[in-house]
Amino acid sequence: MAESDLESWKEVRARADSLASAIFLIAGGALSVSIAVLLGKDATRIPPAVKPFVFTSWGLLLYSMFAFIAVKGLLIVQSHKMLGPEQLKDEWLRETAWANWFLGVTGVIAFFVGMSLLLVAASRALP
Repeated sequence: MAESDLESWKEVRARADSLASAIFLIAGGALSVSIAVLLGKDATRIPPAVKPFVFTSWGLLLYSMFAFIAVKGLLIVQSHKMLGPEQLKDEWLRETAWANWFLGVTGVIAFFVGMSLLLVAASRALP
């Protein structure tokens, strides 16, 4: 198992951290800007047909951020478990790998769909 090799595991963890950090930055910025625009003084000029796209994108972007917070949390716990006996390491990794993959893949999908919906909403809000 590749995760059993400590150096390989550190490399995978660093890549997951980089991806999570990028998604936090971009999704957080997109949420902040779109919320400020929609709740600002020009909020009444937003067409009602656009609002469902925006609200759905907010939920997806928020999910992607929460998913990657959970991934980072699991990676921290896994790093701690890597200090234990070899048998426990492999057992822990087998038990939690599916959660990391599920959260990571769904988080990336939610991020891309959320950003796409913001783009759709912005294009439909144009006069």
